[in-house]
Amino acid sequence: IMEPPEVARVYMGSFWDEPLEAHELSGLFEREKDDLYSQIQHLPRNATVNKINDLSRRARLVKSHALLLEQLRNSMPSVWGQAQQWEELLKKLPAQYLEVSRRHGVPLGDFPDSEIMRQKLAMSDYTKLPRIDKVKVDKLNVLLSSDIPSLLRLVPQEEAMAAYG
Repeated sequence: IMEPPEVARVYMGSFWDEPLEAHELSGLFEREKDDLYSQIQHLPRNATVNKINDLSRRARLVKSHALLLEQLRNSMPSVWGQAQQWEELLKKLPAQYLEVSRRHGVPLGDFPDSEIMRQKLAMSDYTKLPRIDKVKVDKLNVLLSSDIPSLLRLVPQEEAMAAYG
């Protein structure tokens, strides 16, 4: 499931050698220039933090997918009426999100858009839903609760080391 791209910041300024003709904009242009220089100065740190945040977002998405598929799998009858039950589960997918969220403490914001997920699940073979690998989910939990916070704590140290270079 693809997330929409982040909207890029646009900076305003005057980039010619002549003096400004619109003096009322000089304050705005100066502030914009300062913001741009500040952003450029912090690019290495921001890139690292963005990569860690992206890792966290992807791990939460994987976890929500795995737990949702396990919930759907466990809600299916073992013998009769599987096709009808699958259709019913897909119709009530937001209720399944709520159940997974309640049962496992997964924030609703970690789940993909329910309509897109419904469309993708409708094209999949519900008889081949794999069992959840609890060891891998436990590793995801360690990543989210311990490893990622540890990485984020290292960012200021790396920044300080780079400054003393």
